[in-house]
Amino acid sequence: MLGSRDVGRVLSSVLVLAASAGGCLTSFPELRGAREDTGIDAAPDTTSDGGSAGAPPDASDPDATDAADAADALDGSGGADAPPPTPPLGNACIGETTGNSASADAVRVTRFVLAAGTKFDALVAYLDGGGGPPGIQLVRGVIYGSQSGAPGALVAATTDAAVGSGSLPNWWVLSFASPVTLGPGEYWLGLHTGPAKAVLRYGGFSSAGAAVMTYDTFADGPSATFGAYTLFSVSLSIYARPLQAGPPPTTSCPNGAEGGT
Repeated sequence: MLGSRDVGRVLSSVLVLAASAGGCLTSFPELRGAREDTGIDAAPDTTSDGGSAGAPPDASDPDATDAADAADALDGSGGADAPPPTPPLGNACIGETTGNSASADAVRVTRFVLAAGTKFDALVAYLDGGGGPPGIQLVRGVIYGSQSGAPGALVAATTDAAVGSGSLPNWWVLSFASPVTLGPGEYWLGLHTGPAKAVLRYGGFSSAGAAVMTYDTFADGPSATFGAYTLFSVSLSIYARPLQAGPPPTTSCPNGAEGGT
């Protein structure tokens, strides 16, 4: 009986004869199978669909281009033709005044103009718990539409958050239960604060008549219409965060401080 070494020599001789006759290993499947069985290493397949192994996809191949675009979409990198990130709606900067104590059961809103329809997933506000009294004050974000230059009908409200006394200044993300789509136009963004008085403080910019306030019981949710109001002189540090893949755009602020997440 032939040993494995003898079988290998015989097969090698057969392969040489086949090559000299213009043959190919793939023309003899039974020989290829015998070669694998004897443990003789086969040469690795260095091609796939006519390309070299490990070579980048051909830019002219539409399948390869589609695959690359899909990968860009999944990792949020966009690619060369990706649109620029959508800017936030509102004040994405920390104002020079950050020690504004929040009244109990009150709503404060500031007017902003949206140039193009956008989908948003949260309101982000600069808050702290340094108002003085111990305890917790609840807060939610609100958006009201504009009617004759004043706050009109309620458009959306976020879920509630609790700001405890001693909380350090930070950007607080107040998320919507589901994304909110706004068309172009004027909107009033703000905060609806709970019954514990003056625990929460909010940041903003000093500006005469830049915002309005009304009293509204927190427990039963924000009113469907804003109603009568009084002017006050702090434009809130608050913005609506666009729902988008990838990082938000960098915000240029006059005092060097930028928006939150």
